[in-house]
Amino acid sequence: MDKLFENIADIHFGSSYSSSEKGTVAYFQVNNLTEGGCIDEGHVVYIQESVNIDRDDYLQSGDILLPAKGSKFSSAIVPEKYSCTSVASSSLFIIRVTRDGILPEYLQWYLNLPRTQWELEKGATGTNISSLSIKYLRKLKIELPDLDVQKKIVSLKILEEKESEILNRLVIARKKLVQAITKNILRQ
Repeated sequence: MDKLFENIADIHFGSSYSSSEKGTVAYFQVNNLTEGGCIDEGHVVYIQESVNIDRDDYLQSGDILLPAKGSKFSSAIVPEKYSCTSVASSSLFIIRVTRDGILPEYLQWYLNLPRTQWELEKGATGTNISSLSIKYLRKLKIELPDLDVQKKIVSLKILEEKESEILNRLVIARKKLVQAITKNILRQ
């Protein structure tokens, strides 16, 4: 069953803050979202909690972050460890599921599907830097199966991510092995 995004989730922009070396609140920006749908924790900047952050600006576990501008619109889900200890920049949409029977993980997976990415790119405006309007996003149709099907899809997504991580580690290990072997060959 198809639903309009606005009928299943609250969508709003993040806020602008100045980063700080000694901050304690993670401040997610577009460059923190990977194409694979994860948050790149290696480049997170922080802000001071004392900058009067509005209580509603704090992200919750399960919130979905989606770039409002750029050439890619890959979304990522806020992990538990950043719940109530992070905020999003104004260049990100924050999507929070508002209806029962909808898994945020499913919604995030759906947003990252190639056909949905194509829809987002088609709806973006601008010549140099594409941007999505909140109005367009709210009218986006989401294919919403029942909860059991959502759970199966999310389980498959998790398995795929684990497999990808293992394969990545294998590639790195193989490169190290080849380097060690070639180093030994050169020593002979």
